[in-house]
Amino acid sequence: MPDVPALSVSSRVDVIANARIGGEGRELLAHPDVEKDGLVDLWISGGRISDIAPAGNLRHRGTVLDAEGAWVVPGLRDHHVHALQAALFQDRASIGHAAGASEAARVAASVPVEQSGRRVLVGMRHAFWSDLPTLDALDEATGEVPTYIVNADLHSIWMNSAAFRREQIAPDPSGLVSEHAAFDVANTLNDVDAADADAALERAAARSAARGLVAFSDLEMGWQTDAWRRRGAAGWNLLRVASAVYPEHLDRVVAEGLETGDRLDESGLITVGALKFVGDGSLGTRTAATTAPYLDGERGAMNFELDRLVATITRAAGSGLASTVHAIGDIAVATALDAFALAGVPGRMEHAQLVAASDIPR
Repeated sequence: MPDVPALSVSSRVDVIANARIGGEGRELLAHPDVEKDGLVDLWISGGRISDIAPAGNLRHRGTVLDAEGAWVVPGLRDHHVHALQAALFQDRASIGHAAGASEAARVAASVPVEQSGRRVLVGMRHAFWSDLPTLDALDEATGEVPTYIVNADLHSIWMNSAAFRREQIAPDPSGLVSEHAAFDVANTLNDVDAADADAALERAAARSAARGLVAFSDLEMGWQTDAWRRRGAAGWNLLRVASAVYPEHLDRVVAEGLETGDRLDESGLITVGALKFVGDGSLGTRTAATTAPYLDGERGAMNFELDRLVATITRAAGSGLASTVHAIGDIAVATALDAFALAGVPGRMEHAQLVAASDIPR
């Protein structure tokens, strides 16, 4: 038998042999052996599957990957990632296991200080805690080291007094900042050296690709277009990326003539994504816009009035940009549906966790 070349992650494969087909598209395979989960060979040409035949029926050529009966399924796409935050979070301590604020504060005090002089932890879910966050409790545990505990929903951050002073924000007795104030703080936490950011993203992408992810929509806040251009120029090749833009940058996007789907790198792996609106808050932070009140009596709030949403979606569509609206509470979902209907364009909704029965058909 001829020598079989050693394969690596970057190898180009001409035939995937002895595979089983699963997932979307399997219904297109009419051969009875395939329908009975028989083994097949997949022929690859130009990065696409060009032919599928029962295993061994056609002579192999080129580089062959023997699947040994493993399943071949369509690649996975994550439609909602805050890519840089997610990458940095994988290297930061999590308090996702904490049962309450006291335990979380104790864990925070034991976390090493970053080079920036801060402690940053992630994974907070204080809506489920037996005791609530307070500024005093975190101060007592963490002292004068600026300490930040980021909610898993990204819509709130628990900070000690040293962190409030560092961010030049007046402290709240709860120690919490939420929504736009939290987004601003998160941007400072994620403002790391470009080389460190890109390395973290490469590590995260490699881990994701190993689990079957082939693409994601990056909904990271701030102007990310130039950062993705830089990564593309440096040879990014692990995953396809659609990089979203935000309404505060709409003028810039239009001025640059960018449209959804436009390439940001030579390979076409990185493209311009949708225009994203953060319509309301989140359930964990109790800021999602809901008709029924939370236990504290609040109902959350909308970040965009309907008229502004319609006008901006309409302008974006006229400039070649698709729109997507973060809408968690039932009020936000209804408002997003109204906006797309009034603008007369299709769109996408992120989350839609609470939906009124009357809005489901829409």
